[in-house]
Amino acid sequence: MILREIENTTTDPHINQLQLWENLRKTLGMGSSQLREATIRRIRLALDEGKGSD
Repeated sequence: MILREIENTTTDPHINQLQLWENLRKTLGMGSSQLREATIRRIRLALDEGKGSD
């Protein structure tokens, strides 16, 4: 559920990076360390993919 939310956030072209990091900060406040690691990896991948599409 949380990962789906993060995925939706990172693929939305209208969200700015500040909002993305705010969502990340909120998400990292909950869950296991494995969830935090997976979330960080997913967001880094999404940010890397977004760099080329500007």
